[in-house]
Amino acid sequence: MNAITYCKRWNEVLKVPAEILPADNAGHLHREQKPYCAVADNEDGLAIVEMCFFKIYCHILFLDEKKRVANRYSFVEVTDGRLFLKEAAVHYYSDASDRPSHGEIFLFKEDGTIFHDTGKAGGPITRKEGRTDVSRNYASIPEFGRYESVLVRER
Repeated sequence: MNAITYCKRWNEVLKVPAEILPADNAGHLHREQKPYCAVADNEDGLAIVEMCFFKIYCHILFLDEKKRVANRYSFVEVTDGRLFLKEAAVHYYSDASDRPSHGEIFLFKEDGTIFHDTGKAGGPITRKEGRTDVSRNYASIPEFGRYESVLVRER
C-alpha cells in the first residue's frame, strides 16, 4: 500500500475524499469505533475502506480507472473475532456513464451456501443458489492504518 488519505466519506459524485481527516483524528475515530474512510492507493489501484463498526463492520470499494466502483465487498464480524466477507458486488459499465449497466451480487454464508444474483440495471434479477469454499472469505480485523487483510480483491 503506497499512500492512505483519511476522510469522513468518499464523494462518489466528485470522486474524491470528502472532509479530509488528519491521521490522528482518524486513529481516534478507529479506536472509538466511529465511522471514517481510508482511501488507499495500492497495487490494484484506488480502494476505499469504509469503516462502519456496526452490523457491517466495513465495506471495501475497489475503483476502476475512471474512479467508478467496480467491486464492493461487505464484511461482518463473526464470533471468533475475525471478519467474514458476507457480500461481494461486481458492477459492469457499458460506456463512460457512472451508472452500471449490469452487475452481480454474491451473498455468502459461513456454512458455504452462496446466492448469486445477476441482472441488468432496472431489469429482472436471476438468482442461483449453490455451495462454495468460503475459507478465503475470512480476514483479520484491521488495525488502524493496516487494511491489507480486507484489501484482497481476488478471493
